[in-house]
Amino acid sequence: MNWYLKYRPKNIKELGLTSVRQTLAKLLAGPEFPHAFLLAGPRGLGKTSTARIIAQYVNCQTPQEVGVPCGQCPSCQLFKQKTVIDVIEMDAASNRSVDDIRQLRSAVGLAPSQLKYKVYIIDEAHMLTREAFNALLKTLEEPPSHVIFILATTEIQKVPETIKSRCQIIEYHLATLEELTQTLKQVAKTEKLEVTGKELKLIAARARGSFRDAIKIMERLAEKNKLNSQLLNQLAQTDNFIDQLSTALRDRNIPQSISLLDKLNGTSYPARDLIYQLEDRFNQLLSTYQQFSPKELDYYQQLVRILLEASTNFSEPISTYLSLKAALLNLDEGKSFPSQIPQENKKEMKIPSSIKPSLKSKEEKKNVNPHFTLQGVKKAWPKLAKSSLELNHGLKNILEAAELTSVEGNILYLSVAYSFQRDLLEKSHIRQWLEKKLSQLLNQKQVGLIISVDTSLRNKQARTVSKTRTSASRDSRLDILMS
Repeated sequence: MNWYLKYRPKNIKELGLTSVRQTLAKLLAGPEFPHAFLLAGPRGLGKTSTARIIAQYVNCQTPQEVGVPCGQCPSCQLFKQKTVIDVIEMDAASNRSVDDIRQLRSAVGLAPSQLKYKVYIIDEAHMLTREAFNALLKTLEEPPSHVIFILATTEIQKVPETIKSRCQIIEYHLATLEELTQTLKQVAKTEKLEVTGKELKLIAARARGSFRDAIKIMERLAEKNKLNSQLLNQLAQTDNFIDQLSTALRDRNIPQSISLLDKLNGTSYPARDLIYQLEDRFNQLLSTYQQFSPKELDYYQQLVRILLEASTNFSEPISTYLSLKAALLNLDEGKSFPSQIPQENKKEMKIPSSIKPSLKSKEEKKNVNPHFTLQGVKKAWPKLAKSSLELNHGLKNILEAAELTSVEGNILYLSVAYSFQRDLLEKSHIRQWLEKKLSQLLNQKQVGLIISVDTSLRNKQARTVSKTRTSASRDSRLDILMS
């Protein structure tokens, strides 16, 4: 059995989050129990385990103490043998329709056959449709005395206020390093693993506040009665790189930051985890914003916007490392970011005032080289991308993945996947270099660029990135550990 299943909490004393233990102890101490609970918070913190503990405790005939089922009475034996039928678990992701909830309502009125209370556990409750929530609302308003509802969700903001107002809400926050370390310590003790406090903290830091992830990482590291030293060293090395990167970004040392990004990419450290780690560090840093000068605060705000934009693009198959490097190069040159992350679902276009959008007169048309065509530009484009290394190392990949859409007169229309890529190309010295280089390559007196954002190009960028990466063999166990 996987350790995260083996070490599921069996009573509220075993729950890792202190705040949840305290809240539950108060709610379960009275002679009557709430008729509806709403457990809300991130994954991997024990919401489903809590629901099952509540279900067993409210039906336990001889509880030892508040929130601790005895484990011996007939009711507890049913739970132990997994033969209880009066606890109904529903996954709202697959049972989300109004018809599903109507079937539930029709069964609610039936008395429990084995236990004192019939308990309905609805996981991922936010997935219910609006009609399903409306159907559930009536039952939550006037539930039978023998029924308890327990809703669990990772997105409480999607649960209607009418539902929340009828539930006792228990909020789950990401576990602290101390809470994770304590849980890992208990697991290691039971498994007779020889671990140090430093090793426990290293694993806890990697778990991003999730008890489930922490236990899974420890299990993957375990070998007999100790942890794999090689994999631990690799974890320590990547953590050291992240600490150095955080310091370099804080000090605005962009060259060192890019070098460290390359090192992390070389260790196959997941970009998603890197973004989370950096967000956590700068969240702590900005809590002391009063100590920063206006210039420093502006820089940190821009940096946070870069991280937030990267975190919204995980679903796209684009190299986050490449995106971060290009964005940092943009940041290094001091260009201010907009007050909010731009909406990229629309093509954005900036037309420089110095560029004529069309050529109308015969005199102007004479200045246009007949070979300045879309096909001619595409033929010269690889040379332009390669020569861009002399100006900016982040340009080459951006230019290779960009889309040449059309040529009108002396104007070249170009699309890129992200707004920060457009912003980098729009910088005056970079634009001037591109236009001058194109003029030389195509023997064209004057070249203008109009650059737009087209999000459909992100797949193309992913393919470009994958072709340029060198295929290096990596420890498969480390790949699993980092997933």
